[in-house]
Amino acid sequence: MNLSGLLSLIDDMPSYRKLVQELQAVRGERRAVVVDAAKPYLITTLFRQLGLPMLVITARSERARQLHEEIPLWFGSDAPIRLFPEPDALPYERLSSDSYTVQQRLRVLSDLSEGDKKPLVIASAYAVARKTMPVARFASARHTLRKGAKVDLERMLARWIELGYEMENTVGLPGTVSRRGGIVDIYPPNGDLPARIELSGDEVESIRLFDPTTQRSLELVSQITIIPAREMAASFNELRDIVRQLDHSTLNSKAKEMTGEEMECLARGQWFDGLDLYTSLANDGAFLDYFPEHALVVLDQPDLIEGTLTELDIQAIELSETLRKQGELPIDFPVPYLSELLGEYGVIASPVTDVVDVPQAGSVTLAQGSLAGGWRMDVGGGDMVFSDAEIFGFVKKRRMVSKRPVRHDVFLSELSFGDYVVHVDHGIGRFSGLTRIGLDN
Repeated sequence: MNLSGLLSLIDDMPSYRKLVQELQAVRGERRAVVVDAAKPYLITTLFRQLGLPMLVITARSERARQLHEEIPLWFGSDAPIRLFPEPDALPYERLSSDSYTVQQRLRVLSDLSEGDKKPLVIASAYAVARKTMPVARFASARHTLRKGAKVDLERMLARWIELGYEMENTVGLPGTVSRRGGIVDIYPPNGDLPARIELSGDEVESIRLFDPTTQRSLELVSQITIIPAREMAASFNELRDIVRQLDHSTLNSKAKEMTGEEMECLARGQWFDGLDLYTSLANDGAFLDYFPEHALVVLDQPDLIEGTLTELDIQAIELSETLRKQGELPIDFPVPYLSELLGEYGVIASPVTDVVDVPQAGSVTLAQGSLAGGWRMDVGGGDMVFSDAEIFGFVKKRRMVSKRPVRHDVFLSELSFGDYVVHVDHGIGRFSGLTRIGLDN
């Protein structure tokens, strides 16, 4: 469905023309009261008329996905709309986001880092709040491989592995790479298809896009752009040094064993499942830094966003306390956001639950809890109370973890005759074996 022909109807509305003029003339906050059903229409008209990069922030991921589905109906074809999804893991959890989530997030970062693109990005508050790779680090990792280029194959593969690519026998998922002699396959997260690179000595002889299912070549191209395959700003050695500096003395035996195995992986130059646990240690970039200063930020129901973020902040702090007591998290693992921000300025402020005595003059006390806003006293020393919203803004959100895509060869090898299976289109059935079908059939 294409409803773009209706966009011009709003041009004659005085209130809309006033809103556009204010947004074009000044920087700052402007409020507009719009019914939910009309918001995709208004967002589309503003994006097309102003011609600016736009970020739409919602309180919940469900609302972000809803807008991502509805807004393209008003654009027509080739709508530059991107969904920036939430990571699948809560802070402190040894879980990895599924490959599709990782691909979507990295693709948005790639589009924004190009500079010449002006996408409309939709994201929940948690998705925006999550620390990510600094813009400069992402830009330095992004590189283009061209036909005719001279390369050191071993060094090139080592660099890609450090950027998060996994070495596999065949390339079928974004973020994987394989090598067969002088032929290298790679599937960058920003690409719709993987690329097959053929070398003649140390020279790139050809680059072809191919179908990951059939492995058949589809298109000959002159160049491909490679971006990181993980949201991890640190190298193997850098992350290993960061983890080493944590106090592991209070960890239980199982947590110590897992940490030791992770350290061994890093020493061998390998990433591991559950890497998201350490992203808050290594990443210090903000998603908003990827947008230019003149970008338009739209908050969908700011009051709901504020309430949701307060709730999520409490959840994150409670989870960290529980894991510390159980010996599953280092005692000095940073509390998300606020204490990390203070630490960058040399201010040590361990979080507390209750403030029953007046703090010392000139000190900073970090309390775990929820306030609607901060304020300042005009008497005495000018004591001030800040809420998390004024200092940092966004915090993290709990969501269900989606299942990771599986490789077909591994999945099929584990099936037995008579096993129940669920097909995405055809429903429930029983596995009765495999039949090889020729391409002509």
